[in-house]
Amino acid sequence: MKKTAVAITRPAGKYQAVVMSRKGDTLELRSRRHSTSSGWNTIYADITGSVGSTSAAHSELIVGYDSSRVAFYRLRVPEVKAEELSNMVALQQEALLPLPPEQMDIAWRADAALDGKIGITIAAVRKNQLEQFSRELKQSHPRKILLTQEAIVKAWRLLCDGSRDNTVVIYLDESNSHICLTLGGRLALAVTSDVGRKDLTAEAGLREPNAERLAQDIRRTLERFGNGTPENWRISIITGGEDIDRQLTGYLSESGLNAETALLNTEKIKSDTPLSAEDIYEFLTPIGLALMGLDDDSNELNLFKRIHTAEIAEKRQSRVPSLKISVPLALTMLFFLPLALMKIDAARLGKIESHINQLESTVDIDMLEKENAIKKAIASQRPDILELMSLINSCIPAGEVLDSIGFKKNQPVTITGHTKDKDKILELQENLQKQKHIKTVRVLNRKIDKKAKTTNYTITFNYKHFGKKSRRLW
Repeated sequence: MKKTAVAITRPAGKYQAVVMSRKGDTLELRSRRHSTSSGWNTIYADITGSVGSTSAAHSELIVGYDSSRVAFYRLRVPEVKAEELSNMVALQQEALLPLPPEQMDIAWRADAALDGKIGITIAAVRKNQLEQFSRELKQSHPRKILLTQEAIVKAWRLLCDGSRDNTVVIYLDESNSHICLTLGGRLALAVTSDVGRKDLTAEAGLREPNAERLAQDIRRTLERFGNGTPENWRISIITGGEDIDRQLTGYLSESGLNAETALLNTEKIKSDTPLSAEDIYEFLTPIGLALMGLDDDSNELNLFKRIHTAEIAEKRQSRVPSLKISVPLALTMLFFLPLALMKIDAARLGKIESHINQLESTVDIDMLEKENAIKKAIASQRPDILELMSLINSCIPAGEVLDSIGFKKNQPVTITGHTKDKDKILELQENLQKQKHIKTVRVLNRKIDKKAKTTNYTITFNYKHFGKKSRRLW
């Protein structure tokens, strides 16, 4: 069965739209449009009209949200159960976000656990911006609103044979460069640089001062990510075959970055009209969005989940029919309902009494009470991990963020971090010492990072049964 998706983006006020279909392993780009003046509804009507009403009726609309408005963060937390991860993310929100959590919407995604740690990508944006964007699309009824930089990574993986190694994917439009750090083939962090294709192109070739600005933006992004030196990352520059991309790749390589071009493969997509790599490059973002819609990936960073949930609830509420009961019928119900309930309750009571009588001969009530008391005693001695995370979060000085928190049975709790202000380390230590169940707080391994101009540190402490051996059952 053929599946069809319509995808629309609006980079720098310019609408771009595509219609793509998939049947088996065959991808087809059926139509593409761009416009500088039309609104969402107009471009949607135009692009669906170009493929016929039958195809349009069975297609799903995917809209791209400009990721340059989104702030990305990375966390590394101890490996815990899935249901506890959301609590850990919530505890870090206040320290990470530039505004109070009630003014921001976030979406997050966890990596696979590695060496006892879990990496988490967080995307955050102002609630009022999302609500305004959603209002603009109310008449179009999109099935999904996805981040444009996730779409870029999706297109790179499929159309450039992108690997799952740690890679910095770079896509240049006319005004900006989209720097996308990927882990396991997924977007992990994204930054938008204001160096675009027009800033790099000159009559004599590459504008090297602007190429250097882009190189510095890439290095700063990798330093912020904090996972190895920039030279250890592969830089993949998506290209439609233009010479300026090869010149930029050469410049970045000479500056010490491991850069290469990634040419778009036209054989991956079929079309009724001739389709060049340059054509795919121009519409790369909506093509990536359509691919996400066709694959129906449920693990995307969905910043619009709260709004969509509210809209669905509103629609369901509007469909609930009002119940109208005549006055005589209502009075009849009021008279007979208590009688019916009394009969039902009497029947249930008889069954319950019979069941209890059967149990009395086989169950030792005293033994059950003793077992329950033992379970409560064990639970009272078990350290509450979420309580510990909350305590640590309350002790972190304003503006500071920890790198990791580690805890193992019978070993001290270990936290690591970095700061530009050495006094913050002492403040954190003093705050921890004030907590009731936290004991023996020690600052270890202070190390100055001259390049980043920060001080890395490790703090250990005892918390309940973390840090001392226990003979208790748990």
